[in-house]
Amino acid sequence: MALWGFSVALLAEAKQAKLGPASAQVDPPEIHFFTFGDWGTGDENQRLVAQALARHCRVARCDFGLLLGDNFYPRGVKSVTDPKWKNYFETVYRALNLPFYVALGNHDHKGNAQAQIDYTGQQKRWTMPAHQFKISFPQDSPNPLLEIFVIDSKNFNAPDGQQLKVDLENSKARWKILAMHDPLYSNAKHGDSRSLKKALIPIICHQVDLVLSGHDHLFSHLKDPDDTCRFQQIVVGTGGKGLFKSKADSRVRFAKSAFGFAYLVVKPTGITLRFHEADGSTPYSFSYPEKKKE
Repeated sequence: MALWGFSVALLAEAKQAKLGPASAQVDPPEIHFFTFGDWGTGDENQRLVAQALARHCRVARCDFGLLLGDNFYPRGVKSVTDPKWKNYFETVYRALNLPFYVALGNHDHKGNAQAQIDYTGQQKRWTMPAHQFKISFPQDSPNPLLEIFVIDSKNFNAPDGQQLKVDLENSKARWKILAMHDPLYSNAKHGDSRSLKKALIPIICHQVDLVLSGHDHLFSHLKDPDDTCRFQQIVVGTGGKGLFKSKADSRVRFAKSAFGFAYLVVKPTGITLRFHEADGSTPYSFSYPEKKKE
C-alpha cells in the first residue's frame, strides 16, 4: 500500500536526523543530486561508477542520490541482514555520506522487497519508507522548489494511480519529477511499457517535468512523441549491470551505452541535467525548459 501521506520529514524525526539537502534552504534555493539505476552487482563496473561519483561529489555539490531500482541482482535481498547490504551498498558507496532515496525494480521483487523498505529504519542513508512515496525540497515548505514522486512501477495499481493524481494536482512545487524503474518510452531491449503508458500518461500529462527511469542499461533521453504532455523521459540504467545497445527511434534525443550517472541541478528558473560516464567524460547535457530560439 502506498504511503503518499508519509512525510520524509517525519521519517527524519524517527531517525533523529534531518534528511534531504539542508543547503536547499538558502534563498533562492538550489538542489543538486545524482541518479542512476540497475546497480546492485557488486562487481567492478558498479565500483567504477561509485568511484566516479565520489570524485564528482568532492568538487561539485551533491545533496542526495536517487536510485532507480534493480538495487540488488539477481534476486533482491533476503532480509535486512542480507550480506548484500554491506557488499553491494554500504561498502561500495561509503565515500558518499548523504541520503539515498530509492525505488524498487523488477529484480528487487524477486527477493524480499519489504526488507528494502524495512532497511530504512536500520541506518541514515537508505530511504525507502514505502513502495511509493514523495519527497519535497526544501522540506516543510508550502511551496517547494522540487517534489519527487517515487513509484513502484512493477507493483502499480489503480488506487496508487488515483493517489498520484491527487498528489500531483495538489502539489505546489515549482518542478515535479516522477521516478520509477521502468521507462514509459524505451529505445533499447525492453521497449515501451504499454501498461504503464496507459495507466500513467493521463495522470502525469502536463503535471510532471521529467520522468527518471532505469531498466534499460544505457543513457537515453527521449521526447514525448506527440509533444503534447510536456515531460521528458530520461533513462539512466547505468549503475553497473551489463549494458544494452540503443535501437533506432525517432523519439531519441541522445543515447549511449556506457556506465555512469546523471547529475541534475534544480533552480527556480529551470533544471539542468548532464550525463557523466564512469571515465569522467560528459557526453550530453540538457536544460529544461529549453530556451526558445530567437
